Amino acid sequence: MRKTHPDSSGPCPRPRTLELPHPTLRSEAPVDDPERIGEVTKLGLDETSFQRPSKHRGHTSYITGFVDLARPRLLDVVLDRTGAAVDSWLVQQPDGWLAGIDQVALDPHRG
Repeated sequence: MRKTHPDSSGPCPRPRTLELPHPTLRSEAPVDDPERIGEVTKLGLDETSFQRPSKHRGHTSYITGFVDLARPRLLDVVLDRTGAAVDSWLVQQPDGWLAGIDQVALDPHRG
C-alpha cells in the first residue's frame, strides 16, 4: 500500500532537505567546543544499530549515544558500541568533568 499525503490523494512528496533541530546532529555544529557539553551529573549511554548489513557491507554498524539525563539532551554520538569507543569519548572531556557525574544509566546490548 502506498502512503499518501494527508492533504491530497497523491503520493507523499519526498523531502528535499532534512532539517535537524539539534546542533549535535547538524554538520556545522561546533563539535570540538568543550562548552557544548557543559556540566553533567546524570549520564546515560545507549547503543543501537545504525546500519544493517547490505550487499556492500557485510555487518551491522552500531553507535553509542551519550545523553544528559538531568536535562534530557543528546550530548554526542560515537561509532561502535565497545568499551574502547566509550573510553575514548570520556577521556576527551575536560579535566574534572567525569568527577561531576554521580549517576550513570546503561542500556547494554544482548549478546
